[in-house]
Amino acid sequence: MLYSSNPEKHEFFANLLKRCVSEIVNSICPDDIEALLMIGAPARGEATIVETPAGLYSLSDIDLICVAKPFTDRSELRFRVAPLMARLNEELAPVCTGIDMSFKTHVHLTSPYPLISNYELARSPVCLYGDDSILSSIATVETGEILIADALRFVHNRCFEQLLARPLPEADPSDFSAALSSLYMTTKLSLDLVTAFLFARRNTPLGYEARIKLFTNDYLKREEFAPLAASLEPFLKDLPVWAAFKTSGDLDRIVSHFGTSRDAESLHLLANDLWYRYVPYAEALWKSVLGSTLDTDISQLPLPAIAKRFGALESLPRSIVRTLRMLNPGAAPKGLFSPVGISWRSFFASPLALAYLTALIVFFGYSENADPEWTRRAVVRYAPFALPARFRSMSDLEREDALMKKLVFFHQSMLLGRHTKED
Repeated sequence: MLYSSNPEKHEFFANLLKRCVSEIVNSICPDDIEALLMIGAPARGEATIVETPAGLYSLSDIDLICVAKPFTDRSELRFRVAPLMARLNEELAPVCTGIDMSFKTHVHLTSPYPLISNYELARSPVCLYGDDSILSSIATVETGEILIADALRFVHNRCFEQLLARPLPEADPSDFSAALSSLYMTTKLSLDLVTAFLFARRNTPLGYEARIKLFTNDYLKREEFAPLAASLEPFLKDLPVWAAFKTSGDLDRIVSHFGTSRDAESLHLLANDLWYRYVPYAEALWKSVLGSTLDTDISQLPLPAIAKRFGALESLPRSIVRTLRMLNPGAAPKGLFSPVGISWRSFFASPLALAYLTALIVFFGYSENADPEWTRRAVVRYAPFALPARFRSMSDLEREDALMKKLVFFHQSMLLGRHTKED
C-alpha cells in the first residue's frame, strides 16, 4: 500500500502509522475490536507530506476507524483510549498535524447513512490491524442517495476550518508548520468547495484532478453557470496547483505559481494574503450550493438579504419542534445536521442554520469590503447561543476571541455530535 508516490515520503508516513498502530493495539483488548482501519487521503496514496527545514511534515492527519465487536461498549472504549490519543497527538506534533479515531461497528460500515463522509470512507479504506475481510463488506454510498443539504454542510465545515486558520496578529512568522497548515486550509477550502458543488449535482469523480477538470471544462462552460464562472475566474488557474499540493505536498509548485520564497516568513505572508483573497471564492460557491439546497438562485443576493431569509425561518412552533428533537434520546450525539429521520426542510428550522450563518458572517466579515458594523449586529442577532454579558462593550479582538470559542464549542458539540465541554 502506497501512502505517497514519493518513496521517502511513503516510508516516513508508514513509520508514523507503525508507531501509532502499535501503541493503540497494545492499549486495547483484542477481544474488543475487529479491525483498525485508515481512511482519507493517505489511504488513497495522496498524503500531503511537505519537506520543511526540520524534515518531513505530514499535513494529512492520521484518520482511523476502530471497528468494535458486537456488544462492545464503544463509549467505554473511547474513554479508555482518549488519554493515549492525547499523548500521541502531543508527541506527533513536530511531524504530523495529528491523529483522530472514531469508533464504529460492523453495522455502521455495512449500512452507512447516505452522507458525503461515508461516500469518501468507502473509496479506499486500508486495514492496518485485524481481519481485512471487513473491507469487502463496507457498503458503497451512491451520490444520488446523498441529500444536497449534506453538500451544504460540507461547505460549512470547510469555511469553519478556514475561520480557525484566520490571520492573527500574535502569530509567529517563523513558524514553518503553522504557515503550511494555513495554506493547507485554503487548499482544502478551494478543492472541497468544488467537490460540494459537484455533489449537489450528483456527479462527483473520485480524484481531485478529475473533479477540477469536470468543474472548469464542463459545468463552468454552461450558460446557466456563466455568472459563477465570471465570479471565480481569478481563482481557476490556482486550482490545479492546489490539487498538486493536496495530493503530493508539492510546495515548490505553490512557491513558483504565487511568486514567493520557500522560507517560513514568506509562506506566512502568502498564507495570510490568500486567506483574504479567497473570501469571494468561498462566498460564490457557498451561494451556489445554498441555492441548490433551497432550489432557488441566490447568487446575486447580498449577504444581509440572505441573513434575513435565514432569520425568518425561525419561529416559536419550529423552536418547540426543534427542542423536542434535541431532547429525543440519542438525537444530539448524532449531530443535529444528520438528515436521518429529518426532512430536508426541517434543518432550516433549527439554530444550526443560524450558527453556520454566524460563522460565515464572521468569515466574510474579515473581508476588506465587508461592513464591520453590520457584521457585529448580525452576530448579536443571529448567534444561536448565549454571548458573553459584556460582548457589546468588548474590543474587536476580544469579540472575535469570544465568538470563536463559542462557535468551536457549538460546532463540535451540537453539529458534529462530539462529546465536549465548553471552556
